Amino acid sequence: MVGRGVGLFTSALFIFVLALPAWLVRLEALPRLMAGMLFFGYLLVFAITVVGGWLNDLSGTVALAFLPTLLISLVAMACTPRLLASRQQET
Repeated sequence: MVGRGVGLFTSALFIFVLALPAWLVRLEALPRLMAGMLFFGYLLVFAITVVGGWLNDLSGTVALAFLPTLLISLVAMACTPRLLASRQQET
């Protein structure tokens, strides 16, 4: 049951991240913002994979490989309401 909730949240977060740049900036600045978001997104995915593999190799416990993903998910869930609240104050 928890896996379904995490999957639903990450799917919704992915859709939100794709729609977010159009809400944040003017049309002229959109390509630059998207390039930066994609760069940091792929960098984060690479770093999570490397750190997870390192934790797995260091401890010998496969479950620890998922710890970086869990931490990033918790940070994203904690920041989402704040981001939405700041967006509502601007309008």
